[in-house]
Amino acid sequence: MYLIRKSPLARPWQGDIYKDVNLIQAVTFTIKSKGKREYNITETKYDYTVILTQECDLEQDYKNRVEPREDQDSYIQMILMAPAYLAESLRNGVHLEQYGQVMQHINTKDWNKVKKQENKRYHYIQADAEMNVPELAIDFKHFYTLSRDYIYNNIMNDSYFISMTILHREVLSQRFCNFLARIGIPDDRNETKLLTDSLCARLH
Repeated sequence: MYLIRKSPLARPWQGDIYKDVNLIQAVTFTIKSKGKREYNITETKYDYTVILTQECDLEQDYKNRVEPREDQDSYIQMILMAPAYLAESLRNGVHLEQYGQVMQHINTKDWNKVKKQENKRYHYIQADAEMNVPELAIDFKHFYTLSRDYIYNNIMNDSYFISMTILHREVLSQRFCNFLARIGIPDDRNETKLLTDSLCARLH
């Protein structure tokens, strides 16, 4: 399920797993004398994160920059990533408690569905004791993008941990895409009526 790539890495791969990645959560500022701003940065540290951007896009971006062409059509600006939480902490709903967020506890019956990939919201990542990979779980409601250059310069080699093999990263990719592509109906009936009325108006 896993492989370790030789360092230094030339580029990120889809399915790469990184450790101890710090992300800027919020930037606020206060106005000081003469209108100068003093910025305050709040960071979030994720124990594990996984690259979700498609492998072909990562590869084409890298090749196009190494061997420049007349156009930069293959460049990507941002790379999609998802936190991978320690599975037991996610199950117990405490994986975000350090940030003041209370999450649901997942009972045994529902957790077994998570481990079998039968819950569309979560993706379970198996442990591997020999490669020091713990049980992890991704919540598809939690994802973010980082600047491509920032990952290359600050994360790729400094925080690289391990990579998922092709089959497992493709399963992850398909399940993530399917979750985002689901049809969501608002609970608010007024919103639903507004949406259906606008659709009907277009059809007439």
